[in-house]
Amino acid sequence: MSHSNFTTNHRRKTGCCQLLTALIFLLLTGISSSVYSQQFNADNWWVVPHGVGTGVLTIGENYSTMYLGYGFTPGWEVDIAPTIYEEDPVSGAAARYSTTAYVKGLIWENQESTGGASVMAGIGQSPGYYQAGTKINDFKSYWAAFPITLPFLDNTISWDIMPGVLYNREYGINEESAWGFSYSTRVAIYKIIPQSAIVAEVFGATGEAEAEAQYKAGVRWESKYVIAALTYGDGLEGNEGGGLELGFIFFTVPWF
Repeated sequence: MSHSNFTTNHRRKTGCCQLLTALIFLLLTGISSSVYSQQFNADNWWVVPHGVGTGVLTIGENYSTMYLGYGFTPGWEVDIAPTIYEEDPVSGAAARYSTTAYVKGLIWENQESTGGASVMAGIGQSPGYYQAGTKINDFKSYWAAFPITLPFLDNTISWDIMPGVLYNREYGINEESAWGFSYSTRVAIYKIIPQSAIVAEVFGATGEAEAEAQYKAGVRWESKYVIAALTYGDGLEGNEGGGLELGFIFFTVPWF
C-alpha cells in the first residue's frame, strides 16, 4: 500500500470514529421519537421540541456528516453539523472538513401536526449541495431557507418544498462574492412498505453561486426510537452527487 493510500484510509477511519463516538454519547442519554431531514437536503416544517436534543449521522461514499441539535426555547432549535469530505481522485480535491451551523424557527403548524412552515438561517454550505472539487470558507457563506410541508391523502403523501437564498463572500477560483437561489422539493410516500416511507427529492441552486441539480431517492424506516434511511444520489446534469448513503436519526428525552 502506498503512503498516500495509507494516509487517505487513516483519515477516513479517524473521521468515522469521531462521528461514531459522538453518536454513542447521544444513545447513552436516552431517546424518544419523531421524524426528519437525515441525509436528505430538503427539510420539513418540524422544529425540535423545547429541551430535546437531536443527533443525525450520515455515512456516505463522498462525505460523512453528523448533526447535533437542541430545542433551546419553544419553537426554536439550534444545530451544528461537522462534515468530512473524502478525497476525490477525479477532481484532485483533498480530504477536508467543513462545518454548518444554523437556527430554525416555527412559523405555522396545522392542527394535526402533520404540516406547516418554518424558517432557517445559518453559515456554511449544506453537504447536500455536494460539488466535486468545490471548497468554500465556512464562515464566509451564509444562507436562509423556508421549509414548507403539505400532507395529502390522509397523510399518505408528505410534500416538502424548501426555497432559499445563499451568499458566498469568496466563491470560486477568483474568490468573488456570489449570490444564489436554492431550491429543494421532496416527496415521501407511506403505506406501501410497512413502517417505512419511499422518499425522493430534487435540489440545486441557480445564480452566481450555482449548484447543479441533483436527485436523491431511497427508503426511510421509522420506529419509535430510531429512524434509518438508505439512499442513492447523483447529478442530473452529468455532475457528481452524494452516491450511496446510510443515515440514522435519534432524539433524546428532554434534558431540562
